[in-house]
Amino acid sequence: MPTYNEAQGLEKSLAGLLRMRERLSMPSEILVVDDGSTDNTPEILRRHSAVMVVRHPENRGYGAALKTGIRAARGDLLGIIDSDGTYPVDDFPRLLETLTDGVEMVVGVRVGNVAAFPLLRRPGKVIVSALAAFLVGRRIPDLNSGMRVMRREFVERFFHLFPDGFSFTTTATLAALTNKLGVRWVPVVYAPRVGKSTITLRRGLFQEFPNFLTLIVRIVTYFRPLRFFAVPSLLFLGLGIANMARTLTLERNISDASIVLVVVGIQIGLMGLIADLIVRSRG
Repeated sequence: MPTYNEAQGLEKSLAGLLRMRERLSMPSEILVVDDGSTDNTPEILRRHSAVMVVRHPENRGYGAALKTGIRAARGDLLGIIDSDGTYPVDDFPRLLETLTDGVEMVVGVRVGNVAAFPLLRRPGKVIVSALAAFLVGRRIPDLNSGMRVMRREFVERFFHLFPDGFSFTTTATLAALTNKLGVRWVPVVYAPRVGKSTITLRRGLFQEFPNFLTLIVRIVTYFRPLRFFAVPSLLFLGLGIANMARTLTLERNISDASIVLVVVGIQIGLMGLIADLIVRSRG
């Protein structure tokens, strides 16, 4: 569990995790990564001797904290959850039960009235989710849920792709889906957060939103480039052919612009095919 200046909700989250741990029928550990908190988070963590704590000397980011925790964890099954009290820790056993053979990751899908994003953030959320679903080729119930259980083998396979920022969970989702790995979705009731979010509207709009778009394109072109390149290729080919038909009909001639558009479309398509062959040869 990564935490950064979440002292207001941390005690509740830790108490829930400790209670939930007693119900598990398998050996487990609770590991918290303090990502350079400047509030009384360290003091709260010191009061819980049953919790393993790793501390960053400075704030390095949500993804960096998760990666530190993954390196320090000893189990083959890895569960992550936010420390702001929004996710129901008691549902972890349900997620573990769903992690059956052939399933690499189980994601807690946020449901309930609180799961609705603020009005100003909804357009960005819709755009990012729609783009991800189109490029992956399937509906994604929750792209970046912060509660999930993953197999260590899966995490280590794509560890080099995971960023240090908030897009860690988005990367994990896209990496699994673009490689057609087993992913299951379990509804969890999302609760109001305890304390103030560290993500402001300005940061979300001008920093995180562009980062999410860039990430989606990067991941899809890394794993399924043909799906990405096919869109501009068909667009240029369509415009070129349409313009060619227009000039032939009206001017009895093929314009230079038509030829350029068709050639560009073919080149982009060939780039996608070559990239796809490289990905397939890479295995």
